[in-house]
Amino acid sequence: MIKKMRKILIQTLFIIFIWFEIIIQVSLLNLARGKLSFQSSTSGSINTHSAPQYANDDNHEHCSSTDSDIADFSWWSVDLEQEYDITKVCLLNVNDNVYNNLKEFNIFVGNYPNDEKIVCRYVDETVQRPNSNLVSQYNCYTCVTKAIGSFVTIKLTTINIKLILCDVDVKGMLIDDKRGFELLNLNKLITMTGGQHKSWSKEKGYDNSYKTLFHSRSYFSTPYFLIDAVQTLNVHRIIIVSLYNDDYHKRFEKTYISIKGIPATDLNFNSRFCVENLSGHFRTTYELFNIECNPILTGRYIIINQNVGTKENRFLEFMEMYIYISNIDENHPKEFGHVSKPSIIDAKLNSVALSSNQLTLLQDNIYYINDNTGKIDLVTNDNLLLTTKLTHLNQICLTVFHASSFTPGIEIKIRNFLNNEIIERETNGNFKHSHTICVKTPFLLTKDIEILSKNNQGLAEVDLIALSDSPKCLQRNDEWAFPNSSLPVNNEQYLHFLLKVANENEEITIYGSTTTVRQKKTASDLYLGGSPLRVGLMEKVRYS
Repeated sequence: MIKKMRKILIQTLFIIFIWFEIIIQVSLLNLARGKLSFQSSTSGSINTHSAPQYANDDNHEHCSSTDSDIADFSWWSVDLEQEYDITKVCLLNVNDNVYNNLKEFNIFVGNYPNDEKIVCRYVDETVQRPNSNLVSQYNCYTCVTKAIGSFVTIKLTTINIKLILCDVDVKGMLIDDKRGFELLNLNKLITMTGGQHKSWSKEKGYDNSYKTLFHSRSYFSTPYFLIDAVQTLNVHRIIIVSLYNDDYHKRFEKTYISIKGIPATDLNFNSRFCVENLSGHFRTTYELFNIECNPILTGRYIIINQNVGTKENRFLEFMEMYIYISNIDENHPKEFGHVSKPSIIDAKLNSVALSSNQLTLLQDNIYYINDNTGKIDLVTNDNLLLTTKLTHLNQICLTVFHASSFTPGIEIKIRNFLNNEIIERETNGNFKHSHTICVKTPFLLTKDIEILSKNNQGLAEVDLIALSDSPKCLQRNDEWAFPNSSLPVNNEQYLHFLLKVANENEEITIYGSTTTVRQKKTASDLYLGGSPLRVGLMEKVRYS
């Protein structure tokens, strides 16, 4: 018994020792080193700039610097990625005659860039001018109150002053390694723009380099930038760094950012916006836009549009973009907005079957390559007939090329499988170059879709989408089913249900009116197999 207690005591002391060792290591660690940082603006040009990361990298010879703003306070923030109890912040000033800029500032701790939620410390004094990078050349400030958060911000209290930082050392204790949001990795997602100017491609708009930029194509009256997150997400905040010399060009104007369940790239004022009609103040270089989605918006697609009216030669340009998101609630379907591309099994253009390569081209998730490849060329009165598996949809999206002129829209005819009725829609054609245009229909089942071209244009992609108005799981079976009036006229009465699950192997149980189990199958058996789920009129469906 004594041996057992001794063993437990030794194990406990060992755990305590390890815990204190971790605490000591964390308390000595510079939490800001190498982390993503932001600032209100950035001084310099595209070749010689003072980017925010220069304040928390390993090279103290280069310092971060904001531009001076005649109407606002300059600030710098670092994303610590996890939640900490911040205890101390140490600053290394610039060894230059402008060292006197670094005085009369607040140190804030919060949950996003420039968050003034908690004042760690107000500093009135001037941070010393250093003569080396030794620890003795830093000024350290202990927080005077409990300061818990994942962002630390340094903010001046005087306008028209450049904030210059050569190193920022943040100390604190880990509180939670999981906060309620994270940075979206844009390099793993699908993005599209409809064209670029020169070599300034879309990828250069999210490469975390202040020496590159995204520049939309010339003479594009409706420029856009679309991000397909591949799954539905909650979007919290979008941060955009504008053109390095936009204080002169004034191009970031009348900008709208929406979150959608469909990949439509045209500007729809009925969309859910994080921001509407946003323009820069054009007072500084590399102006930063810190855009909160309030309320938090849920969707799969993030679209940036400009609405510049009759201005013909407008550009959507920015240096960098960062997006903070969280995963949707586990009770939500992973994609509310199911894209049924694999459902297209055959296509005929003017009664001639498309090749397998052409059919793949329409559903390969490559929306734009260039103006000459990656699309099927249609001429006036061309008829493209798509044959699908039995597919549920209420949205059809086409990625269309109009070259440099406005072109009439495309006519779409969908045959309702249940009653043979033809639903007709027409896309908007009021754009130049390339856009993805969506049309909405009632919820229906179909196997036949006809696309009629009214002019010379290209078709690069077809999306068949079943999009719920609510991402929540529905409870009443009449919300899941078609009304009886839509059923075929025969002796076999049944309802059609569209079931969304996170995992295709998740079991679904069908209950009768007496709640006795009638069937138990997986989603792949019922939905992905291509056959509708048929349930007696008195039965209900719910997850097992």
